[in-house]
Amino acid sequence: MTPGNFYTISLMKMKVKTVIKTFPSSLSHVGNDGRLPIHLAAFFIQSVPFVPLLVEEGVKFEVGGETNAADCWSRILFIHNFHS
Repeated sequence: MTPGNFYTISLMKMKVKTVIKTFPSSLSHVGNDGRLPIHLAAFFIQSVPFVPLLVEEGVKFEVGGETNAADCWSRILFIHNFHS
């Protein structure tokens, strides 16, 4: 990763965090395909760097209740194993 890419990803993460802080319900928005934002982030290689941020923010805002982190990770692992 080049310094420019690192800076761009860091800046994008800051923007994503700002959106989540402003609209925490955006983390639990289910798309027409039944997927949460974290599922899409795990599915596309370009957005994988955002997965830990989405998990962290999801836990902070209690997306999905008490089992949110375990559920997110189990779905991510399923997607990863499916595409491996």
